[in-house]
Amino acid sequence: MAVIGGVRGRLVLPALAAAVVGAVLAGCGADDGIGSVPGAQPLAASSASSSALAEEWCSDLVAINLTEPDVPADADAATADKIAQRWFDEELLPLLDNVVSGAPPAAANATATIGKIIKEGGLEALDDPAFLPAEAAVNEAAVPACGAQKITITAADYAFHGAPDSLPTGLAVIRFIGGGGELHELMLLRKLPGTTQSFDELLALPEEESAKLTEFVGGLFVTPDQTDTAVVDLPPGNYLMVSTVPIGLTPQAAESGVPPTGEPQFTRGMKHEFTVT
Repeated sequence: MAVIGGVRGRLVLPALAAAVVGAVLAGCGADDGIGSVPGAQPLAASSASSSALAEEWCSDLVAINLTEPDVPADADAATADKIAQRWFDEELLPLLDNVVSGAPPAAANATATIGKIIKEGGLEALDDPAFLPAEAAVNEAAVPACGAQKITITAADYAFHGAPDSLPTGLAVIRFIGGGGELHELMLLRKLPGTTQSFDELLALPEEESAKLTEFVGGLFVTPDQTDTAVVDLPPGNYLMVSTVPIGLTPQAAESGVPPTGEPQFTRGMKHEFTVT
C-alpha cells in the first residue's frame, strides 16, 4: 500500500514516487472559478433548500479528502507534475469551488481565504503556509454545520496517540497533529463486507489485491510541526488507521530529493484498529 492522505498529501505522493519530494508544481493560472469572488457569501435560500445546500456542502468536504491524482509508481517528475495539474484542474478545483460558493456563515471567511489563496497560487498554493489554517477552519465548521463529531490524534515515531477503539457512525472531523521527527500519514481503511482477512494479512498483500478487500475512507499527512484536518464519512465496520510512508522520512530527507525507500512506518507499529457502530 502506498497511499498518502490529505489534500497536501496528494501532492507529496507523486513527488515521492518520482523521488523529488518538494518539487515545485506549476500554478493553474485560471481566470475564473474558485476564488474569482474572494468575498463570496453563502447563497440565500429557503429553510428546506438551505438544508439541502448544507448537505451538499458537507458531501463536498468528504469528497475533497477522497480525491487523489492517479500517478503511476514509476512516473518521472515531469509526468507526475502533469497528472497532478490535470487532477487539480478537473477534479479538485470544482470541489473547492463548490465549498467556497456554498459555505455556511460559520465557514464564509475561511472559505473566502482558501478561494483567494487558490486564485493567486493555483496548484502550488496547496503548499502555501496559509492554506492549512484556512482548510482547518473550514473543516472545523463541519462540526456545527454537518453535525460531525471531532477527533484529535497526535502522531509520534511510530504511533497514533489518542486513537479511539470505537466511534459512532456518521461524519467526523479528524485533526491530525504532527509529532516526532518524521513525516507521518493517517490513512483510514475499512474492510469491505465479506472480507475475512485480518488487517495484518491485508497489509501484507500487494496493493492491487488489498484494494479489492478494503475501502479508502480518507487520509491526512503531516510534517512534525504541522496539523492537518479532514472531514470523513464513517459507515459501520472494522477500520484501520495506518501510516505507509517509509521509515526515516524526515523533513530533511524529503527535501533532499532522495527520500528513503525502506519499510513503511506501520512495520514499526504505526497502525491502529477500531470499530464504527
